[in-house]
Amino acid sequence: SSSSSSSPPPSSSWSSRNIESAILRAQAALMMLKKLKSIMDTVELGRATGLTLESVWTKGQLARVWSLLLRECRKQKILVNDRSNGGSNSGGGGVGGGAR
Repeated sequence: SSSSSSSPPPSSSWSSRNIESAILRAQAALMMLKKLKSIMDTVELGRATGLTLESVWTKGQLARVWSLLLRECRKQKILVNDRSNGGSNSGGGGVGGGAR
């Protein structure tokens, strides 16, 4: 007994309506990125800090804060520990108080 049931070919889960909607959303997102200059700012921050683009997106605010902190500490001649040496793994690093 052979199974001769003829089932319809599998239909695609993407209809033309879904595809059009996805294209419109992608275009809107691209326009927003261009208007906000997010990509250029991300690349620029990555170059300035030496971070990868992924790190800029995930840790960009931390990099900006550290950059501002280090700049101000340099002006006031305050010693700041290197975050990669000594300090917690949470990226906090320590600020040395006595070296003025």
